[in-house]
Amino acid sequence: MGISRANGALALIQDVIRSEKLVVVGLKMAELGNQSLRKDVLGVQVPAKAFFAAMGILHTSLDINGKDGSLPVDLRLPITQPELLECFDIVTNFGTIQEIERQHTAWQNVHRLAKVGGLMLHLVPQAGSWKGKFPLGFGEEFFPALAQCCSYDLLKFDRCESDPESKLFAAVLRKKSREFPAEAEFFSKVRIDGLAAQ
Repeated sequence: MGISRANGALALIQDVIRSEKLVVVGLKMAELGNQSLRKDVLGVQVPAKAFFAAMGILHTSLDINGKDGSLPVDLRLPITQPELLECFDIVTNFGTIQEIERQHTAWQNVHRLAKVGGLMLHLVPQAGSWKGKFPLGFGEEFFPALAQCCSYDLLKFDRCESDPESKLFAAVLRKKSREFPAEAEFFSKVRIDGLAAQ
């Protein structure tokens, strides 16, 4: 999906930095996927890593492809590298998590990357939107249920769209504890459209 003005990802990051009064230089950010900044931001498409690094952000991207300086991490498997666990101020998911087949593990990985008090920024496809593009979608109840299930603070939850056929949910969550629910509990409380029983 990438980071653009049109899909709201760039505005979401800027709003969080402003509202949380975050110091950008030295901020530790983990990004799911090696995202790119779309042309509508700078006039050319560039790896997001270069953009954030130029701002002084300590940026780590995680993508099985290992491209654009990303760490070759398979997000279908639990992240266990100690240098990645609970150390990021911000974890971003802009169009990656809905493509990961093991959803409990994917959401748990986001949780594991964020430090307690850290923020998790998500941009995900609304269920019934993006016809034929993504196998999974998320309903309006997903993020409130996720926040309750995982004891997160839900700081922001909005609808946005790139165009009438490409509708998204944007959410910002704050991690409050190290605990993450087991798979059975997780799926008893949250629903993901298009997901076969895991």
